[in-house]
Amino acid sequence: FMIGYIGVVIVLAVIIVTVTNGILSSKIYKNVIEPLELLSYGADQIKNGNLDFDMNYEYDDEFKQVCDDFDEMRIRL
Repeated sequence: FMIGYIGVVIVLAVIIVTVTNGILSSKIYKNVIEPLELLSYGADQIKNGNLDFDMNYEYDDEFKQVCDDFDEMRIRL
């Protein structure tokens, strides 16, 4: 009886960890990786001489100010 109970607890723990990992990974991607990829795209565009693009960062978070400043720099160039 106790071995079966421990097995169920282990399976539930693995499921909870897996679901939590998936949720956190998607949040990290949306909040960190995606804005960094956008900034990298903008830097590549400027490096290649293209100043006719917009950053279009849609979230209102810490990266919005950075993207707005980057876009302002692009406009001034």
